[in-house]
Amino acid sequence: MNLLSFVNSIPEKPEQGNCQKHGAFDFRYQAMGDRFVVLTACSLCAAESSANQLKIDEQNAAKAAKARLERSRIEAGVSPRYAQVTFSDYRVESQDHAVALQEAMDFTRHIRSGGNGNLIFSGRVGTGKTMLASAMINELMPHKRCRLASLSSLVRELKDSWGKGASMSETMLLKHLSELDLLIIDEVGQQRGTETEILFVFDIIDGRYKNMLPTVLISNLDKTGIREAIGDRAFDRLRQDGGKVVAFNWGSMRSAI
Repeated sequence: MNLLSFVNSIPEKPEQGNCQKHGAFDFRYQAMGDRFVVLTACSLCAAESSANQLKIDEQNAAKAAKARLERSRIEAGVSPRYAQVTFSDYRVESQDHAVALQEAMDFTRHIRSGGNGNLIFSGRVGTGKTMLASAMINELMPHKRCRLASLSSLVRELKDSWGKGASMSETMLLKHLSELDLLIIDEVGQQRGTETEILFVFDIIDGRYKNMLPTVLISNLDKTGIREAIGDRAFDRLRQDGGKVVAFNWGSMRSAI
């Protein structure tokens, strides 16, 4: 069925149609070659339909952008559990909780404005260290290149770089880790602490130190244990430029099973 009708010229008095919603309306005429297409649809309905479609397109675009951002956060090392977590999700039940939260927010604000510095989260299992670190990355992305990774996973990447046909050499890996806007290394002290691992950690932290880029370490160990796990030289570089140790000295905040 032909939905279009044509006329050779625009009539002095436009034909009219009737819209159940808007009542009588004039037909519109649009030039097409040497003739005119008669637009018999209600212009008000067409405008409403266009506005509704625009709203749907905007909503779909927003959903797609949110999904892309969530994927990029997960690719940066934030777990799906924390891919949308914010600072407001952190439960503050004591003054110590409030101090830890404030330190994380202040550090993030400082990094977002282009500042440098380092931070160490030290404390017991389940006290919210990784959650706060994830909130920091979620706050900074996509404007900053961030990564959260366990030290053991970074060591595995190092060993993979030694293999034949590896996609990234050790030099390339160190360069990548040394140039991120923010690197958060989790589970420090869980590795075996071999000489190779300690040297690798130093190379990462030293590279970031030279580039004046911020690093965050997360560990269940105390300050002395962290120093032993990563070595004196790496620890001292972290403490420079106003580096802070934030103690998470309270019980687990995870719900009991």
